Amino acid sequence: MKRKMLPAIITIAVLFLIWITYGYLSVRNIESPKYEVLSADRSFEIRNYESFIIAETTVDKKSYQKSTNQGFRIVADYIFGNNTKQDKIAMTAPVVTESSKENGENDSVSEKIAMTTPVVTETEGDGKMKLYFVMPSEFKLDELPTPNNAQVSLIQIPAETRLVLNFSGWATESKIDAKIKALKDYASEKNLEIGLVQVAQYNPPFTPPFMRRNEIWATISSNEE
Repeated sequence: MKRKMLPAIITIAVLFLIWITYGYLSVRNIESPKYEVLSADRSFEIRNYESFIIAETTVDKKSYQKSTNQGFRIVADYIFGNNTKQDKIAMTAPVVTESSKENGENDSVSEKIAMTTPVVTETEGDGKMKLYFVMPSEFKLDELPTPNNAQVSLIQIPAETRLVLNFSGWATESKIDAKIKALKDYASEKNLEIGLVQVAQYNPPFTPPFMRRNEIWATISSNEE
């Protein structure tokens, strides 16, 4: 019986190793916003973030997962090439440019923009949800190709101080609600006045739950204890 089970056990072990390897390699070289940790307390950190650029869309708030998936598809469509730029862009890793010419018009450049992390969501009070990707730091705002889809906006986020709560596992709606409450309770305990609250997810869907990196972000408007 044990010999018969051995191939199945080996197969499961190999698949599990592949799963873990995928989880590691999928984000190993992906750029994230730059920040400095000012203080750390358990799963909480206060960070100073440098300014960064985002590609953002707004969708109707359904379930958290459905709204996130919808927003993700819209912004991913932009970074994967649904954008237009009249000047040809030199190919530089990790950015890939492709140009085409139609009907005698000027060259239209469809540019693939490198994927960065995290994907950030923000629920608004009017039944809407915002979702954005952070753009690679090599770009200035006026250097990014214009989105073809009017639902996508490019925005420069200023340097900010944020209170951050780290957690792993799947970012379900119930877990997010609990973590947001924990962050607000901590802010109250430390006399921190917080503003905008956002959810940041760093991993692709098939990453093992125990390897997933999620964060709740909250801007700090007063940092007095």
